[in-house]
Amino acid sequence: MPKPNRGKTNTIKQRAIYFYLPSVEMAEEWKRRAEKAGVSISRFVIERVEDSIRREEGEEGYLSRTDKKA
Repeated sequence: MPKPNRGKTNTIKQRAIYFYLPSVEMAEEWKRRAEKAGVSISRFVIERVEDSIRREEGEEGYLSRTDKKA
């Protein structure tokens, strides 16, 4: 059964960001971590970057993943 069209296909090239990690080992490690977390590599990177931005901006409601589990 095909996935429903949510309009994202039309903007995929506008939303894509290509970047290269410094080493193959780092890429493999990030992929392993994403798999362990049960998310795609894209979701893994998005979550980590967004967490970092919130921390940097000092959002009062910010809780790191470790804080959320405590």
